Formats: sequence, structure tokens, C-alpha cells
Amino acid sequence: RTSIVIFKLTLLTIIILHAAAFSSLQPITRISRNKQLYSSQWDDSSSPLQQVEPVSTNPSDSRSIARLEKFARLPVWPVWNGVFIFLVSKLFGQETAAKLEDAIGGRVCPNFFQPEQTSPFIMLVHHRHSFAPWDPLRYIQKTFFPEGFPAHPHRGFVTVTYILKGGFTHRDSLGIKQVYGAEERHKGKHTQWLTTGAGILHEEMWDIAPDKGGIDFLQPSSQELYQLWLNVPSDKKMIPPRVDILGGEDETPTVINESNGGKSETLVLAGTFQGRTSKAP
Repeated sequence: RTSIVIFKLTLLTIIILHAAAFSSLQPITRISRNKQLYSSQWDDSSSPLQQVEPVSTNPSDSRSIARLEKFARLPVWPVWNGVFIFLVSKLFGQETAAKLEDAIGGRVCPNFFQPEQTSPFIMLVHHRHSFAPWDPLRYIQKTFFPEGFPAHPHRGFVTVTYILKGGFTHRDSLGIKQVYGAEERHKGKHTQWLTTGAGILHEEMWDIAPDKGGIDFLQPSSQELYQLWLNVPSDKKMIPPRVDILGGEDETPTVINESNGGKSETLVLAGTFQGRTSKAP
């Protein structure tokens, strides 16, 4: 019993240290999770998906809501942070849990779509993690659970990985090794387009380094990204695989709009928006 109590106290101490380290080194900020809904039929003010004024006044742009789905946020990297955030969500609500997740990391949320209804969109995943050099449980976990995604195969679709914090080290069966991410060391290359084509074996491992500021040993490494899986036409499924790392104004331009005292910035990761075009394949 004594050993169990000691383990629980150690686990609680690590979680508190994670929270203290992040709260002292970076403010808790988060983009509002409210979504813009283009249907006047939606009036459930108690839902986290609250109705707002439509961006477009063109009636042809209005859409009805076919289905609302909520996907689980799973605890990982570190697991103990994710479990703690889950308990906080039950005790203090989802908004408090979301702020805590943004501060200390520890969860992943895979959104599994229904391709027959959502194609070309297959899946969207949000990752928010942290790796602390002073966390002893992390080094135990590494012995059986790697910090990233070791070599695995894909074929016949595209993955788009957009990194907001931290980064990845990529290696593949084409002989390519690349590092990309959102930090200064990544030199603006924040997005990966992976065209799997006829088949590719690749791995994406977290590029772990201390965040800016503070003492390296005390500063956790923050990681946050979105990854989108895209279907491709049948005649494109067996093309040669390729990897493109993008970033910067020439490859992923930013469109800035100002109106009514407000300002918006749109990062063009694919296609063309207001005359600015991405270099995505």
C-alpha cells in the first residue's frame, strides 16, 4: 500500500510540475471553439457549437446541418496529463479542461469521417502534447511506447500535416530525412504534404527540444498539430510517392483582411484564396 501511495503522489507531483512549468512560461490562450453555422434552423444555445452570424449574406451559401459528431480526446504524451485533464473536465467542465489541455498538453483527438459522405476528407486529427526532460515516467514509457510514429506503410491517399507548435523528424523508404515544424529551428517549414501513391514506408517522430525561454531542463517541449487525410481519384492512387515540405510566403502565403475594426489572417495551405496561391502539389 505504501508503494501505491508513493506512486500516486509522484504522479500528482509530475502533473502539477507540468502545469506550473507551462503556466509560468507561456500564457494560457486558445482560439474560440465556437463554429460558424450557416443554418437558421440551429438555435441550441446550450451547445458548444453556438450559432453566429453567417459570414456570407448570399442565400446560396447557406447550409443545413446534416449531423453533429463529437469525438473522444484520448490521453497520450504524457498519458498522466491526459487522464488528469479528463478528470478536470468531469469536475469543472469542458472549457476549463480545454484551457488546461492548451497549457500542459496530453491528448489527441482523431476525427473519423465517413468517406462515402465526406470524401475527399477521410480523417482529421488534433494533437496537443508536451515532453518534459525532468519527467521520470516519460523515460519509463519510452521503453515500450515510442515518442512518435515509427515506420509504417501507406498507399493511395494524401496526408497533410500542419504544425502549430514543435515539429516532426520525417524519414521514409525513398531515402528522405527532413525536419519540419513551427519553431525557429525549422526555418518556416511548417507543413508536410505526403503523397503516398503506389506505396511508401515512413516515420514521423516528435522533434523534441525545449521551448523558447527559461532553463532547458525545466522547459517542456510543446507539440501541437493538425493532420488531415485526403482521398484521391482512382487514377492517382498508384502514382510515384513524394514528400513536400512547405512554408513561407512563397509557398503558403498569408492573406490579411481588415474590416469593422477587426482583422483576420488566412494561411493558404492549398489552392488559391483572394489571389494568393499555395505551392501544394
